[in-house]
Amino acid sequence: MGILIAVTGGKDGVGKTTLSLHLAYSLLKNAKQRTCLIEADPYNFGDLSVLLASKQIKSFTDFCSQVGRMDSRLAANWAGAHPTGLSLMSAANFPKDFQNLEDENVIKALQLLKRAFDVVVIDAGRDINPLSFRVFENSDLIFLVTDADIISANRTGELLKNLRSLHFGNESFRVIINRFEQKSVVNPSTLKQKFNLDAKILLPTDSAGLQQSVSMARPLHAINPKSPYLIGLDQALRAVHPFLQGGSSGTVVTGKNQSLEVLNSLLPFRAAGAGASLEVPARGSIPDPIKERNLRIRTRVHERLLELVDLREMDPLELERDPKKKEELKSKTVQAIHQLLEQEAKDVSDRQERALLAQELVDEALGLGPIEALLRSESVSEIMVNGKDMIYVEQNGKLTLSDLYFTGDKQLLGCIERILMPIGRRVDEKTPLADGRLRDGSRINVIIPPLALSGPTLTIRKFFKEKLQVEDLVRFGSLTDEMGDFLRAAVEAKLNVVVSGGTGTGKTTLLNLVSGFIPNDERIVTVEDAAELQLPQDHVITLETKPANLQGEGSISIRDLVRNSLRMRPDRIVVGECRGGEALDMLQAMNTGHDGSLTTVHANNPRDCLRRLETLVMMAGFDLPMVAIREQIASAVNLIVQLRRYSDGTRKISHITEVMGLEGETMVTQPIFEFKQTGTNEKGKVIGNFQPSGLIPKFVESLKAKGISLPKGLFGGGALPNRSSDRSSSSETKQLSQSDSKSKTEAATPEAPMARKPVGSSKDEANLSRSSPSRGFRPPAPVKKNPARIPTRNPHGGKKP
Repeated sequence: MGILIAVTGGKDGVGKTTLSLHLAYSLLKNAKQRTCLIEADPYNFGDLSVLLASKQIKSFTDFCSQVGRMDSRLAANWAGAHPTGLSLMSAANFPKDFQNLEDENVIKALQLLKRAFDVVVIDAGRDINPLSFRVFENSDLIFLVTDADIISANRTGELLKNLRSLHFGNESFRVIINRFEQKSVVNPSTLKQKFNLDAKILLPTDSAGLQQSVSMARPLHAINPKSPYLIGLDQALRAVHPFLQGGSSGTVVTGKNQSLEVLNSLLPFRAAGAGASLEVPARGSIPDPIKERNLRIRTRVHERLLELVDLREMDPLELERDPKKKEELKSKTVQAIHQLLEQEAKDVSDRQERALLAQELVDEALGLGPIEALLRSESVSEIMVNGKDMIYVEQNGKLTLSDLYFTGDKQLLGCIERILMPIGRRVDEKTPLADGRLRDGSRINVIIPPLALSGPTLTIRKFFKEKLQVEDLVRFGSLTDEMGDFLRAAVEAKLNVVVSGGTGTGKTTLLNLVSGFIPNDERIVTVEDAAELQLPQDHVITLETKPANLQGEGSISIRDLVRNSLRMRPDRIVVGECRGGEALDMLQAMNTGHDGSLTTVHANNPRDCLRRLETLVMMAGFDLPMVAIREQIASAVNLIVQLRRYSDGTRKISHITEVMGLEGETMVTQPIFEFKQTGTNEKGKVIGNFQPSGLIPKFVESLKAKGISLPKGLFGGGALPNRSSDRSSSSETKQLSQSDSKSKTEAATPEAPMARKPVGSSKDEANLSRSSPSRGFRPPAPVKKNPARIPTRNPHGGKKP
């Protein structure tokens, strides 16, 4: 593996290209190294062709576009050989070539060139841009060139400061003073005092020799080997010599880093690594010695940071109210951390390790410590902290134990305090648990000792900024377009809907989505424990519960808010979740002119949902007979939308069920749509189909009366396309076809899932779905909720009364 040397400077005209050429030629002739000279300045290119009078130079952008088809031998031949013996590449043929430059290809190209040549010298231009950033990141040595004047030195000092802020270590840099004379205003001592630059390489002025070199299009070596410029250049060669002996580390830099994301705006240059996804380190992925070293560094930096920035006096509430003050504190803290890292992290040579360490320190000082990066990542949906050194993370539906950790319970409690203080809540020994939300709407739960024996416990269920649409859920395979159309029609027709599901199945997400179907001209009141719903309508009143104060007084429950909302003249009431006696108030609201209301319930299937509602109503404290409770539920609830989380982590609507009414003491339901799982593929992905039951809901006629139409055949038999299926697998395709065949057979059989399902006592369970092979299922007794039945088709084509 060869070495890569980058040449840069704080401004144009300081001699970067001239130095690059003569350094490369010296390494070729004097050190006998196979050398490639590359121009990589996106703003100013073409000087290399002038200096060597060569118009047939291939470009680095072309090389990057073809790098996938090359090995080191082809790469060495592709660059070609100039009469000087150097292999040359210009930056590009046209400025627009940079628009097609892929970040991954740049990384591969730089690594391939290091394998093809002993030395690669790159003129990286005057500033930091996405291209030069990758050059610096893959460089073994970086020469910073400045002229012997104050302006050039100041620009170079700023460039070095920016490189340090991107966590490049001082060991990578060598400062060169070009056009140096004894009477120059800028010398090594002034650079050290004013700009904290160590300059040990001085290139004397040789204007006549360099002008002759340009006019003859030959390196200075061939014109005046004893030029003072070349004598000064020997100092640069001596700086390179240790790297030639040791060779390159060979580290391939491919990480997705935040530094490059900041630079993406500087050029029309597509960075493949600039995604919002975060790769969370799994437990055991970071070696213990590195974790111990980083912990020591973090502890020392924090102790010294308090001497430079008094973080203990900052008031989080005041900072939230004053963004300018917050930004000033952040800038001061980041600068202090970078300064301390230069002193305390000298043994951390890897730039990405240093960058990660710096980000961790900033997050600990100003944010929420190790979970700050998790909150920023769009790929993380849930964070579970089970004590200081056990942080679980859910990504893409899968739960993993990460290698992230807090330094101790004190830091974890400080993080919890920062979360709760802005929302006016707290935890201590008197109130050791709390619920709340972050500014972005993410739901949090905190519980501390003595209730949590393993230490402070924090659970965060993230709320994503971009609200999901039906198209997104179809793409995820959670439902079909037809099911989305049906739910939209049901909400517009003011049907009362209960979203049911277990923990983490996406009830609030779906409630947020279907609530968006409510017409904009209606008055909506939302009631939640912690406000999460973000409805797009204009006329929305958001109510949130209030915990008791330190004296145990002043608490406002969901039930209080639901009762109060009835006095606010709402068209619809949306309750985030029914967990107790508020279920009775919600049902009464649905039955007293607030049709089209929505809520969620914890239950594993539609029948369990109805039983759960019975239990919640009894928690209201009224001694109501069971039949009265069931009458209330059956007359209030029209639809149950059941969610389920499957083994592969996907969340789907497993049932859409209609509540038909009451038969005797039994609540009767009938399925409208169901998800039928047929198996899993070799990757563990769930395979199945969404299927209509073949029964037409009884409220369809009321939809027509309200001018709401549904596609013909929406409720017909057969499978609806499941967009989430991985149809590239032949085995999966076979299973799907078998599933289709099976569903058609079931649709033609009277005993298929068309039978209405009574829900109630065990006595009623015995009469569930009674049917006759020759005459279809037996018509039920008149339903109390709505005696007028809507004719629906049975499997034999007849009409049901």
